[in-house]
Amino acid sequence: MPKGEDGVCIIERRLAALAGRFRAEILKALEGGEVHFNALKRLTGASANSLTRQVRALEEEGLVTSRRETRWGRNQYGLTDAGRQALALLDAVAKLQEPEPRS
Repeated sequence: MPKGEDGVCIIERRLAALAGRFRAEILKALEGGEVHFNALKRLTGASANSLTRQVRALEEEGLVTSRRETRWGRNQYGLTDAGRQALALLDAVAKLQEPEPRS
């Protein structure tokens, strides 16, 4: 498997970035465009602290951007190109067939 500069498998790192609590829901909520923090909180059902941690992690991975809206003082969040690719990957994984039960 391909390794990053830190020696960790790139695939494992990417999957771990998507596996956090509420991360898939956050990406899905941003699919239609920018969303402010309180709306994102309502859409995901996450607490403010949990949402803040998860959005920051997604930002660090380059999947989400944030912008401070000066008029209302709210943070607006949106998907990066990498975030859109990650969302497409999550959609593809969701469509995988369930494995046949072992006998």
